[in-house]
Amino acid sequence: MNIALAVLAAVVAALLGWAINQLPPLKHHVSAGRRVGLVVALVLISVVVTLAVPRPESNPNANSNAGTAATPTTAPPVTTADAAPTTTGTSPDVSRTDSASTSPTDGESSMPTGPPPVPEPTYLADLSLTDHDKKSGTGLWSEGSYSTNGTSYPHSIRANAGCSNGDSGDFWLDYNISRAYAGFTTTVGLDDTDSSGVTMSYAILIDGNTLAQGTLTQGMSKRLSVSVKGGLRLRLFLHDSKRYQCGIDDWRAYMVWGQATLTP
Repeated sequence: MNIALAVLAAVVAALLGWAINQLPPLKHHVSAGRRVGLVVALVLISVVVTLAVPRPESNPNANSNAGTAATPTTAPPVTTADAAPTTTGTSPDVSRTDSASTSPTDGESSMPTGPPPVPEPTYLADLSLTDHDKKSGTGLWSEGSYSTNGTSYPHSIRANAGCSNGDSGDFWLDYNISRAYAGFTTTVGLDDTDSSGVTMSYAILIDGNTLAQGTLTQGMSKRLSVSVKGGLRLRLFLHDSKRYQCGIDDWRAYMVWGQATLTP
């Protein structure tokens, strides 16, 4: 391979020397012998340089490697441990984050809070009667809408000591309020349909303790508000001193507890 290159270099050098010898300055001022010597020198230099260049060693496995390289190979699969994290696996769940940031936490409300709702009133007339004064013999009571001193009260309790009363004119009604209430309000007075000149006494008691008492005549009423906190048994009491005779006296005497209401 180097010999062929040397021959080629010699030819190229000879042509180059000939071309140089044809230049007018050399052709007219340099003798023919020197010009031939210049061509020979160029040829020798080109041959020596070509032969002096080291020839690369041939690789006996080049053909086999070339054949092997031509065959496509499959890259080994990338394991999970070596693989770079993908966008799907590492990107945050935007919808979940937004939801968590905008949703109210436990115990909080997204709506503005207002005052607590007012509890519904509990009317005493809606509770079951626990006990009454059986000693009176003929005492009466009822629930409904009744009027006293010119005002009608839809949720009222009305009671009468009864004729020929066997308890010295007393009569009472007991209600179990289960220690569930703090207050009791009512307007007490004589029924507007009572006989003229009726005078009666009243009292409100909780577990035997008197909370309010008084005496009223027809055309009078009194607004009462008492504490029954922690109380179990609420009693409405009345006393009719006339003690009229059954079937003889035309006497109507009813005490009204108008809009009797229990509050928490």
